[in-house]
Amino acid sequence: MNELDEHPVHADPGALAALQDQVHVLDTNALTAHARALGITPPDERPDWYVVLEYDENGVERGLFWVGPDE
Repeated sequence: MNELDEHPVHADPGALAALQDQVHVLDTNALTAHARALGITPPDERPDWYVVLEYDENGVERGLFWVGPDE
């Protein structure tokens, strides 16, 4: 397990689908801002959380995860 595994993005299915629709369109900063606009919040209140798309060792998408300020 790597550090990204610790903070998967959790949201209602509609918000998650709306975020997923933009994952290959927006850069990390814009994707994170879009997530927040959809009401998706990071694991805690510290600043500098970002939403990223994680891939496995074979290059297959694993899902969206929060990367925090200490990672």
